Amino acid sequence: MPKSVFIAVLMTVLATTFSYAGIPAFPGAEGFGSDTIGGRGGTVIHVTTLADSGPGSLRAAVEATGPRIIVFDVSGTIVLENMLVLRNSHVTIAGQTSPGGISVAGATFSVWAHDVIIRHMHFRTGTANVVYNRDSNGDIIYYDRPQYSFPPDGGVCQGNVTTAASGMPCAIAGGANPETLDTFSIYGGTMQSWFSGADAHNIIIDHCSFSWGVDETVTLGTGAHDITIQWSIIAEGLGYAGHPKGEHSKGLLLSYKYGGVNRISVHKNYMTGSQARQPLISGGDRQPGDFVDVRNNIIKNGFKNGNSTFEYDGAGNAIGNWFKKTSSAYNTFSGWNTYGTPSEYNHIYLEGNRGTDLNINPADPEWNIQVLYPAAWTPETWRKATPYEVPSEYRPRTFTASEEFANCVVNRVGAMVPVVDSVDQRLKTDWSSNSYIIPRNISYPEDYPTYASTSPQADTDSDGMPDAWEIARGTKPTIADDALYTLNARYTNIEVYINELADSAISVDAACMNVIQPPTIESIITSE
Repeated sequence: MPKSVFIAVLMTVLATTFSYAGIPAFPGAEGFGSDTIGGRGGTVIHVTTLADSGPGSLRAAVEATGPRIIVFDVSGTIVLENMLVLRNSHVTIAGQTSPGGISVAGATFSVWAHDVIIRHMHFRTGTANVVYNRDSNGDIIYYDRPQYSFPPDGGVCQGNVTTAASGMPCAIAGGANPETLDTFSIYGGTMQSWFSGADAHNIIIDHCSFSWGVDETVTLGTGAHDITIQWSIIAEGLGYAGHPKGEHSKGLLLSYKYGGVNRISVHKNYMTGSQARQPLISGGDRQPGDFVDVRNNIIKNGFKNGNSTFEYDGAGNAIGNWFKKTSSAYNTFSGWNTYGTPSEYNHIYLEGNRGTDLNINPADPEWNIQVLYPAAWTPETWRKATPYEVPSEYRPRTFTASEEFANCVVNRVGAMVPVVDSVDQRLKTDWSSNSYIIPRNISYPEDYPTYASTSPQADTDSDGMPDAWEIARGTKPTIADDALYTLNARYTNIEVYINELADSAISVDAACMNVIQPPTIESIITSE
């Protein structure tokens, strides 16, 4: 290549790279993962089948290489036969492009890559691939175990488990390993050979719905960093679904084990229907300075062993979260708590956490936290007087926690485009009640929502933008111009399209608009 041409190409690449700096992944993206570029400028890949694998499958699109934007021409549930790992970086998964809605079930969807955007997807693992041991009548075999202690074999629900009068049933499962069957996970790869090649950072998850994990529903760990989870639902970790610890039912785990997590933003999510870990910020291998930022989440309590917890080396900010305590028999603690022996690293900053039945000390209302274990430690052991610093460009808009704010958030979380499915609608309706149900196991297809099988709009050039939309916008429906910047200087044409689709989720109750109104792609285009 002639030197002059090489320099010209290099300058173009550098200019493009620098031009991405500070540009939100999409209008309304906030937090430490907000400026990821995802698959910007890459190949558009159409998912055309609900099959687990093969041409046109989600697995084929996820396992492809190079920058790519994944769109959906189909609606329905994709039942994974085994774990699906996103290893190759620079990906946008646009669930909002499905004509009738898309869900992923059966196995874990795991992200080990960097620069990833995932929006408006339903992830509902369930027990489709868990093979239960059954008796001669075909019924699942259960063993009893004490509610608050492990059985004599160390907590594994197999073998000679002592039956107790206060015992709770524990399903015995084979097939898929229930102890590692998360719904969704993000791993950075640090310190563990089995995550070799994982490099999770610069990731944003927006308006997704996660439920029915057998182990965790959502897990982040092993060095994952610079990640946002926003405007999503994390719900209904399964109880007695085959996990060796019995009624596991866990929500969100942010784990410092095996390399820690750092610069994780968890904001404006709705967590409900899990026995614990809503969320759990857990220790092990936290490095000095690592922290998470958990703010403005809506948490419906329904637990017995602690719900929103900083454990061992867990450290971070908990700001403006709203807790709702139900009348469930599970309720023992409400709000934030600590567990485990403190270390020099784990410090907690609390501010503005409010809700129903919180233990508020009028003399010190911000420091509303309880010590679960060991009782010898006082809450002051963990207290941080000032927040961990979140640079202004990564600091999510922060609102005063109130019942009004909570109602507004619940109204617009989760996968909403093209449809709010029946599970999410039930969870949103349940918010206003004091009911609380932890499902035991979920079978496919009988327990899953259905999605209208609607044909996709015509897209002559297969660039991911429907012909009618391109004609209305003045782009060319017969020439693939998805990667061009015809419509906006910051977002490619297809990004303008998929962001417009996502913006339709913002059409919520007018009373909430002043509370939570984010920018839209239309407002950005018209202001330039």
